[in-house]
Amino acid sequence: ARSLGSLALEALKRIGGATVALAVPQPQASRRRWLTDLAEVSEGGYSWPLLHRAINAGRLELMRRLLNAMASPDVSDSRGRSALLVATTAGHWDTAAELLKEGCRADGRNGTLALAAVQRASRGGSPEEADKARELLDVIYERQQRAPAATLAEFFRRQVQGEVTHGIEPRRFEFRGEELHLRAGSLRVWARALVIDGGAEQHDVLFIALSPEDYVPGDPQAETLDLGGRKLLREEHLLRDSVLFAAPVAVPSSRLAPAARNGTQAVKAEAAGRLVGKLPVVARTPPCGSLYVSGTASCCGVSIGRIEIVVNGTRIGETPELGPGSEETSELKVSLPLKELDVALELSGQRLKQERLFCSPGTELLADVPVSIFVYVQPIEGEDLDFVFVCGHRRDVPLEDGARAFVGEAQWDCGSFRLATLEPLVLGPAGCLDRLKSLVLRPDLPAGRSYEMVEWEDTGTCQFQRCIVNPVRVGKIFGV
Repeated sequence: ARSLGSLALEALKRIGGATVALAVPQPQASRRRWLTDLAEVSEGGYSWPLLHRAINAGRLELMRRLLNAMASPDVSDSRGRSALLVATTAGHWDTAAELLKEGCRADGRNGTLALAAVQRASRGGSPEEADKARELLDVIYERQQRAPAATLAEFFRRQVQGEVTHGIEPRRFEFRGEELHLRAGSLRVWARALVIDGGAEQHDVLFIALSPEDYVPGDPQAETLDLGGRKLLREEHLLRDSVLFAAPVAVPSSRLAPAARNGTQAVKAEAAGRLVGKLPVVARTPPCGSLYVSGTASCCGVSIGRIEIVVNGTRIGETPELGPGSEETSELKVSLPLKELDVALELSGQRLKQERLFCSPGTELLADVPVSIFVYVQPIEGEDLDFVFVCGHRRDVPLEDGARAFVGEAQWDCGSFRLATLEPLVLGPAGCLDRLKSLVLRPDLPAGRSYEMVEWEDTGTCQFQRCIVNPVRVGKIFGV
């Protein structure tokens, strides 16, 4: 069963499908093995989707393989329970985090119940479990405010309605420049929709297949297209017909002709009589603004990645992460509606900049990032030993491996602060090497435990950027 399951998942991934049927051999020994494997993740029943069974059994790797094979993270069981609700009520926080990372929804009744389960865990249980649950709270709140698009059609419909769509693309697709690429396939789609009659209240989103010569996303020449006599496809036909290049078209429902037998549709001309079929049917890409976001370390002026962009209170993305000692610039381009927006830049929850902007094409926003770190304690498995680390981003604290907040005093050449939770320790705007070399930590320790510092080593690069990329060990706690 496991071998067949692996083949099935790979087949699903290659064809972009979501369902597979397997024929089980008749010999009793084969059937027994098959049923044993299924029972391990189904608790003896088969009314749950396989994704729910894997989650309930704590099979994180199996869940990942299902999601990689494009199983929907939003599937519900026969009782209407989402995968996220199953994970949170079972206390499988790593699984819940993975589902959220994969773009599952957290709205509606399921989202409310999942949030309640996470809130309960964040207030009780072990400190380790509470930390993991708290990590999920902000993500679920954010997801409730701004659910990802379930389909391409929904994505472009929300775009046409003026919503900021960066970061809500369907999970089967990813942004690459001015395009959306199918993750497990060859389909490429323009990232901005062509619109017929932008003043209409309701639009249907269909797609037009393009030749490689006509497919030029981002080219001003391609922002107007004559659809006269052209056939439009529904989203489900893009994969069925093995389309490689496509452009989305938002059409008022009243302008669509009835579907042909093969599922294609055409746009009806507004003219009547003898002019029908002679005048062009023009679709245009509405103008939009663009925001270029980047960040630099206030200490050394080098580029800093992982800067989060928050628009009207909602996080929509972050600048790319850079490698160790990278001299590249981490920049993110975001397409935004042509209207006034409240834009903020943050790093790991720390507000760096906030402005009220009308984002015309080519608007730039740069964040000046002060030297700030997180201090945490990492137990070493099987030993009476804890290592103390500093890192530049809260997400780098390995809570899933038992890491916890450093509790105690922190002192450096420009100040001091008492740490009790995982909060940023801001060392100052300049001199990252001097600040970190002067840092002295004094943990609160019970009797029989001692702390030993590790001298900070100068690697010849920006030390703050070094912390952003990788945690650095600064001491150890051991028994005496």
